Amino acid sequence: MKKLIVTIFRGIARVLSISDNLFRFMFKNESLILCYHNVSSKPSGFEILYDLNHPPEVFERQIKILRKFFEFGDPCELSAPRNQSKVYLTFDDGFKGSLTEGLEILERNNVKSLHFLNMSTVNEVEPYWVSACIELYGENNFLEKPTDNWIKEFEFKEKDFHPQIISTSEIGGISENSLVCFGNHLWNHYNATKLSDEDLIISFDKNEKELLKLNNNSGFFAYPFGQPITCYNLRTNQIMEKTSARAIFTAFASANSLMETKYFYRYSLSASALSCSDVKYELIYQKVRSFFLKHFLELKNEVI
Repeated sequence: MKKLIVTIFRGIARVLSISDNLFRFMFKNESLILCYHNVSSKPSGFEILYDLNHPPEVFERQIKILRKFFEFGDPCELSAPRNQSKVYLTFDDGFKGSLTEGLEILERNNVKSLHFLNMSTVNEVEPYWVSACIELYGENNFLEKPTDNWIKEFEFKEKDFHPQIISTSEIGGISENSLVCFGNHLWNHYNATKLSDEDLIISFDKNEKELLKLNNNSGFFAYPFGQPITCYNLRTNQIMEKTSARAIFTAFASANSLMETKYFYRYSLSASALSCSDVKYELIYQKVRSFFLKHFLELKNEVI
């Protein structure tokens, strides 16, 4: 049944993506927020395994395609009232390429970006939890609660597998760049639903304290992994609303209206979206899928 539904959604998206005017109409009166991870000509094994990297030439091509349909906006101003449709670029995890090779492309195209950082990895206090967990415990365990001794157990046996994270020394100069702003992604890349109320607040506050040392801190927060139910829920939202976070971002692809709100949803584009048709198709597919999934979750009284 699930495969049939996906096939139907993909078929609908293929038909709807034929027309440029229909695409514009579907995203009219919406803030389109995109979530990227890395832009690198030399991605790590981890980024290849989970399709988290965009080669520089692909990333720049997607910017030019998006500009055909949207004006690029400043993601640091998303919490202010918005009166027109724009596209906003965000990056998660602080991968080095996004702030080096990626930033060069953003500068060439005069596009602003918001980067959500785990400051424990930027400050090189802790390894990046997700790739470290895979090396320690195998795939598909990184959504679980970290063990107390995982940092001591981790040895970086496969260095080429782990992503390069931007360092404190490198990020100082970048924080002066007017095209860049930063946001909170917790102290390390832990699944918020697996943390206690107290640990979630501590992880946010500890990260925010370090972010405040940088220029261009947005005060925004993005859930690591960012998927509803498994990675955020009503409990975590209630906790985050008690923090200093000015806005809360997920990685669930859904419409963002122009109305003032504290919650934002983000779409994504794969590195295989090389043409205008590819970009339209991927965005419309996510929009169609999320429309039905959102209503399904609402019927179950689940947070989206």
